[in-house]
Amino acid sequence: MAVFFKLIGRVFSGLGYASRFVKIYEDLFIKYLNFNPYPGTLNVDIGCDASLLFLRLKPIIIPPPIPIYSYVYVYPASINNSLKVYVVKSSRSIYDWRVLEIVSKTCLRELLGLKDGDYVEIVVEDSTYN
Repeated sequence: MAVFFKLIGRVFSGLGYASRFVKIYEDLFIKYLNFNPYPGTLNVDIGCDASLLFLRLKPIIIPPPIPIYSYVYVYPASINNSLKVYVVKSSRSIYDWRVLEIVSKTCLRELLGLKDGDYVEIVVEDSTYN
């Protein structure tokens, strides 16, 4: 995949909704992304609105499991240039585009030894080149 852009942001604790969200969409992540996600997301505040950057990309679109849920827009990425992850954005997210929610196969906080306030680099890839 081609690197499209890099963003640096600060890790912070969310409200805890992501674990339920990931469990609800788990089968769809397996179907569309070919991996079983860790039940939760890593929240990264990049400090500015990145919506215009993401609008230039073609996301992987995951439909809702049932009509009351929302579409999820998925962007392949890596974190700290070492680990394959996905930036996910629900059409009903509580966060604006200053916050990236990152999904991976494992708990990123544990694997990378992250705590609130730590900075990470997210390299977003263009799935068009898949």
